Amino acid sequence: MNFTNQIYAHLSASMPNMTARKFSSYCGMSEGYFGSITAQGLEISTNALFHLAEVINQHNRKSASLELHRSIDMMASEIARRMQDMPTASYVIRKQVIGALGMAYAKRELEFTAPPVLIG
Repeated sequence: MNFTNQIYAHLSASMPNMTARKFSSYCGMSEGYFGSITAQGLEISTNALFHLAEVINQHNRKSASLELHRSIDMMASEIARRMQDMPTASYVIRKQVIGALGMAYAKRELEFTAPPVLIG
């Protein structure tokens, strides 16, 4: 079973209302995306995987779930694996991309502020 089918099965078990069309739209693609890549034996694109992880993260923030958190971890691990599979000729670029991701994450975490509290 390839990664695309694994993450779809995991999300389907975690989110009972998950359909192939909804999965495709969560990937930021057309409704037929999942069926198309499955029929062709292709993996989900990295961009679609990023989009899916963001959407699932938002769902997890609304109603926290250990299974959704595991799905996000699976997607993050797959993205990291794909980044490591870049050709070694692009080592400098890979290092810059990983560094940029780390800085973007740190910046996002540092920009968080709690909402103001009004006492009246």
